[in-house]
Amino acid sequence: MKNRVLISLILMASVGASAPVYATNDGHLDGVWLSGRITTTIPKAINTSGPSPWAQLKNLKIDSGINNCYAQLTWAGEGSYVYQLVSYCMNGNGQWERGEYSSELWELNDSRQSLGSDWGSIYFVQQGKAFHGFPANYAFIGYEGSLEFMPKYNQKGSLSGISVGASSGMVYSWDSGSKIGGTSRSGGLKLRFVNTDQVPQGAINCAAGASPLCVESES
Repeated sequence: MKNRVLISLILMASVGASAPVYATNDGHLDGVWLSGRITTTIPKAINTSGPSPWAQLKNLKIDSGINNCYAQLTWAGEGSYVYQLVSYCMNGNGQWERGEYSSELWELNDSRQSLGSDWGSIYFVQQGKAFHGFPANYAFIGYEGSLEFMPKYNQKGSLSGISVGASSGMVYSWDSGSKIGGTSRSGGLKLRFVNTDQVPQGAINCAAGASPLCVESES
């Protein structure tokens, strides 16, 4: 519901009497890929593996890995004004898997044909671990907070980049094997537009549902 409130406020502030309700409804960002990475240092991570009071670990570094995760925007179809942001990562077993907790982004009525959410999210598997379906010893790192995707176009009108704004949120990690987790301030999320030919074939295959690890989990 927070997403709907955000969009309503933006529309009330920016839509004129003769302006269309939405800037576009054409799936202009459908299928777009971004490379992704989340890194953070948790100031005070909590180790819940032993009896309480639980121990604290100071300045614990967590990483999803370099060139290990990607995300794709998927349009929900005409009249929806909604895109799904789905992540795909290579896990510690060398398999590509779909991330859990996919987020929705809404078309914004601005001159840049942007997408946004006041409380979006994206989650990646921790480097060397597994996440999809919550197997034994799963581990993830994720961002939750405001998200805005602002596309850029060249003189020919082709998509040339996407500027991603992420703030007013947090980075959250959990390792079910070690029972260690915690939160840190936003700032560790990096999403960068990439052409499809720069995306590993394994990620593309996973987006097409190549294996059970690539199908949306019911968990």
